[in-house]
Amino acid sequence: MKGQGHHKKTIEALPHCLGKDYSEVADFIEVASRQRGQAMYDRTGVVEQKDAADLLQTAIDLRAAVIQWLGREHPKLVSKSIK
Repeated sequence: MKGQGHHKKTIEALPHCLGKDYSEVADFIEVASRQRGQAMYDRTGVVEQKDAADLLQTAIDLRAAVIQWLGREHPKLVSKSIK
């Protein structure tokens, strides 16, 4: 279902699920998504190595936060191997 914007809705939901502290994270991911689109279709040199490293660290931190939230709010959804 390409073009449906599901990833955008997921990013927008972060502050609602994880708390307002994740508004900046959601904004950062949204900007990175737009940069990816530019890099893929419009031009080169849009994304710097540091940007990629920052995004990777944000993804690692976000994954941990989501697993923690799931464990607290919906523990049956979190596998014991993930905790």
